[in-house]
Amino acid sequence: MKRNNVELTDEILRRVELLDSRDAKRKNRIYFALSLAACIAFVVGLSVSVPILISDEVLQVEAGYQTATLFASGAVGGYVLVGVVAFVIGGAAMFFCMKRFGKK
Repeated sequence: MKRNNVELTDEILRRVELLDSRDAKRKNRIYFALSLAACIAFVVGLSVSVPILISDEVLQVEAGYQTATLFASGAVGGYVLVGVVAFVIGGAAMFFCMKRFGKK
């Protein structure tokens, strides 16, 4: 079956659009995965750095008390900061997913 030039051109353009849409989806997936990995690395790095910022003496003195008094003493604000940053990043990732992918 022979095709004319218009049909061949239309078929080529359709295939080009298909390949472009596949490439765009792949780039979006890679972008999302990298941004998620960067957020996780940031939170883990912040979590690892908090014990460095807090002196061992404060942790040893507070170890005999309950966990709530550890946070009430005000000496471990870094742990609260990690929790707040993790919450903000989680909220931003959820908002991004809802806007970008339409998922709920």
